Amino acid sequence: MYYNEDKSTLVVKDLWQYPERDEEGELLYRAMEKGVINIARYYHHETIQSYAPSTPNRIHRRLIVQDYGRPIYKASSRVALLAALEGCIDGYESLYQASILQRDISPNNLMINEDKESASWKAFIIDLDLAINKDREDASGV
Repeated sequence: MYYNEDKSTLVVKDLWQYPERDEEGELLYRAMEKGVINIARYYHHETIQSYAPSTPNRIHRRLIVQDYGRPIYKASSRVALLAALEGCIDGYESLYQASILQRDISPNNLMINEDKESASWKAFIIDLDLAINKDREDASGV
């Protein structure tokens, strides 16, 4: 985790993505523009240029988001778990209304933040690297 100028927490994700896939940073940016709730909030993204040997058929990307937490199965209580699950379901619905389909639903991608001092969503979804525009007509990669 890192901190920006106003001391808010930022999370950096380093990933190697198939070139055929929609760029996760672009999807998060579009979600932010459309007012999607309970999704890790976009801060910045970029493609990393490297001259070192790289993974074949992959593009090195870096994504920075403004929300942090832990998987919902680590919630402090059943009540907190159920509230987080409800928040994540609201996030999926909001994402779908923005024409983005998240295709990697797993317990590790449903997050809870029980830190009362945090500006992060209390429940949110991460990891849109397999997401697609639901209105697209072509194949989505491998």
